[in-house]
Amino acid sequence: MREALQNNKTVARKRFEGLVRRFKCDHELFCEYKDVIGDYVTEGIVERTSCDSLSNSQGFYLPHPAVIRSDKTTSRLRVVFDGSGHGDRHSSLNQSLYTVTNLHPNILELLLRFRENPVAFTADVKSAFIQIEGDFPDRHFTRFFWTDNLNNEPYVLNFTRVLFGLRPSPYLLAATLKHHFKKYEEQYPHTFDLLNSSVYVDDLIGGRNNVPDALRTYYLGMLTNIQ
Repeated sequence: MREALQNNKTVARKRFEGLVRRFKCDHELFCEYKDVIGDYVTEGIVERTSCDSLSNSQGFYLPHPAVIRSDKTTSRLRVVFDGSGHGDRHSSLNQSLYTVTNLHPNILELLLRFRENPVAFTADVKSAFIQIEGDFPDRHFTRFFWTDNLNNEPYVLNFTRVLFGLRPSPYLLAATLKHHFKKYEEQYPHTFDLLNSSVYVDDLIGGRNNVPDALRTYYLGMLTNIQ
């Protein structure tokens, strides 16, 4: 953190109350939204914040609107947690986080390399950011209001994983992937070189001279959860 954050509980609560009013006018939206949050809880991506931690003034609440993709028939709703939201004359969470080193390859060079080989492939890391566990002290800064019943008082959840949309998240993802790629450097040096230089955020684009080489790269990718 570059500076101490002001507790934004009041601002986040007001924004959540606005979301609840929207839910009351659109019950289908509420059901879809509740399914998303319920999956997060089941998978351990979020957890209920303890009463003890709520008494701690050091914390931050993330407002969260819904983004609807009407062109999709499945997964049309995406919940976006707003790390840039803040009250008047106060800093947002993103403004208070350091910008760290860019570990991503140059995208122009990456695209040019992609066209060099006769056998091309693409892949991505499934649910990349939320596979990385967050430190316990940092979880106080990823709180948000939620309710399973629109007639009840909301309660507070927080993320247990790295959250997409925060300033350092791309760095944390890239550093984590490179850490796991490094484990296979001696065993699969050529595949290591390709993966280490050809993953941009959670996407891999690359190629090989022949199908057997491409398949070997694929199987190592499976070991590091690139699918």
